[in-house]
Amino acid sequence: MASVRALLPPTDKGYLPVFLFVSAVAAAYSTIGSYTSLSATRRIYNGLFVPRVSSSTSTTPDDSVSQLVPVAGDDRQAAKAKDQVNPLAGRLFGVYTFVAGLLRIYGAYHVENPVAYQLALWGYVVAAVHFTSELLVYKTIRFNGPQGIPFVFASSGVLWMLLQYDYYTSSY
Repeated sequence: MASVRALLPPTDKGYLPVFLFVSAVAAAYSTIGSYTSLSATRRIYNGLFVPRVSSSTSTTPDDSVSQLVPVAGDDRQAAKAKDQVNPLAGRLFGVYTFVAGLLRIYGAYHVENPVAYQLALWGYVVAAVHFTSELLVYKTIRFNGPQGIPFVFASSGVLWMLLQYDYYTSSY
């Protein structure tokens, strides 16, 4: 237990550094999962989507970000479905998660440094915006189970870090 405690950032000013550390460890775990199997990333995103039906008046180009819509339980649609989590998407998610974890680990051990603090905060902002847009705009995630975990971490991180900015960085 003492060896684990020695790895943790100091908590003499509060538990935000520990939250950042745990979040960075979770990011490392997610990164490994993204590079070893697509199932980890597929658990976050809804999975199957079908091409949007185009009409003669459609102005949606083939490379539009709104080209696909979620499968709605229709067996005929499921047969035409495309999985949005391909190997490239999984690796990109892994890289993004790795970078976010690096920002968090630097923030955890240098929480009094405004630059490290702000970078960690921006990492959470990017994650919160990403997961919120995937939930509300693109409909590629649902707020349950594995999908809720990164959303909760990101939202909690943004809120906690905004509220505690002056407390942690005032002595720098």
